[in-house]
Amino acid sequence: MVWLALSGSVIVVVITLILLQKKSGEISRLSKELSLIQQERDDKSSALKQLEDNFEDKMDKVVESSIQKISHAEQAKEEAVQAATDNYEVAAEAHAKLKEKDDLIKKLQGS
Repeated sequence: MVWLALSGSVIVVVITLILLQKKSGEISRLSKELSLIQQERDDKSSALKQLEDNFEDKMDKVVESSIQKISHAEQAKEEAVQAATDNYEVAAEAHAKLKEKDDLIKKLQGS
């Protein structure tokens, strides 16, 4: 009877050891998977950080370029307004001279 109890205990111990070894193998496999997943996450985080940095650099360049274009457009607008003003003044002077000429012609024709 003692041998039966001992053999039963040995069987329980052997089964427990087999289950522990199986669980240990599973834990080892899961640890490796977790390590791979963490490495993949770190790689993706690094790639994301690089993309964000590149995006910020490109956006800074776009904003700077846009500001320069707006500044140039404002300067061109001011130059166009000045040219239009100058043209108006020249046209007004030419109109006044033509009126003087017409008045002089009428005066000479009337004499």
